[in-house]
Amino acid sequence: MKLRLGYGSTGSTAINPYSTQNLLVTGKTATGNGNYTFYAPGREFPEDLKWETTSQWDFGVDVSFLNNTIRANFDYYSKLTTNLLNTVYLPLSSGYSSTVQNIGSMSNKGVELLIEGDIVQTKDFGFTAQFNIAHNKNTVEKLSDGLDMYGSTYNNFASGSITIIREGSPIGSFYVYKDAGLNEKGSLSYEDLNEDGQLTDTEDRYIAGSPHPDFTYGLNMGFRYKQWELSFLLQGSQGNDVFNLSEMRNYSYSQGMNIEKDVYYNSWREGQDNTNAKYPRIELVGPQKYSDRYIEDASFLRLRNVLLGYNIPRFKFNDKYLFERVRVYASLQNYLTFTKYSGLDPEVSSKGGDINAGIDHFTYPNSKSFSIGLNLTF
Repeated sequence: MKLRLGYGSTGSTAINPYSTQNLLVTGKTATGNGNYTFYAPGREFPEDLKWETTSQWDFGVDVSFLNNTIRANFDYYSKLTTNLLNTVYLPLSSGYSSTVQNIGSMSNKGVELLIEGDIVQTKDFGFTAQFNIAHNKNTVEKLSDGLDMYGSTYNNFASGSITIIREGSPIGSFYVYKDAGLNEKGSLSYEDLNEDGQLTDTEDRYIAGSPHPDFTYGLNMGFRYKQWELSFLLQGSQGNDVFNLSEMRNYSYSQGMNIEKDVYYNSWREGQDNTNAKYPRIELVGPQKYSDRYIEDASFLRLRNVLLGYNIPRFKFNDKYLFERVRVYASLQNYLTFTKYSGLDPEVSSKGGDINAGIDHFTYPNSKSFSIGLNLTF
């Protein structure tokens, strides 16, 4: 058994190099004497912008049994990031669309467990296994002036943002309206949470989910029998949500896009029993609102990789070995995924991580692949 205790603090730019450099943009303007090119600042940045600083302490235990045949590692960590750097979107009246600011502090606390072992190792047969599981709790500890901050905007189907940064909640939580089903006319409706008779972005939206999983896990197993070898890797995530922005096209008929045939057969229709109607009536309507109707449980278990190989015994040619080792193999990647998510792939994040994580906006899924190969060792 070995005990570990560590602490460290480091700085990070957290954003791409030179992205805070003040650059000029060009444009055209008309004056009394004609049309001229002008130059103006493209973005405005705070004068006191700082690097992010992350401090972390970790407590760990390493143990092994049966002459190091079975091994286990356990870690508990607590990490605090201050002076968080993030893109902040500005009102158009400011003359700029966005800027970069130090927006506050965020904590991550969690545990990680790894168990692995060489279960059986003989001349003709071998069996190894590795299992890991991890839990992380993300919390926004403090924001500048205590004010909420919002993620990117999407104007394809609705206006405004989907995600929020709020003190006491995970970063990038989904901040949406509460779906109230279809009204008597077959249109989408939303709950008036503060019961003032109006729907407003600031009073009638609520945090309805998070892209952060409750825990992630993986299982890697390998078998060897004489010249044959077989291995596979399972990977999973539990409790993470995805905002299925792609699904909104099935509710936004005014976009002029192709729509799944399921909409035709299961949409609200005048004069029919629409008790179980899945989609609203087909009509030309304006942008809808982001609601929890599109938030789905994206937990999944994926067969990440399967590999079957055969090591051809060495053979001589003119009393010499041509190769030290000859190995043929076949493998499958991402071939099976078990999930209740209705989209193409539960493992998505169209706009990157952090505040915009867990949004599926026509994201191309992980591809399945099959490969065969030959390894020659001279």
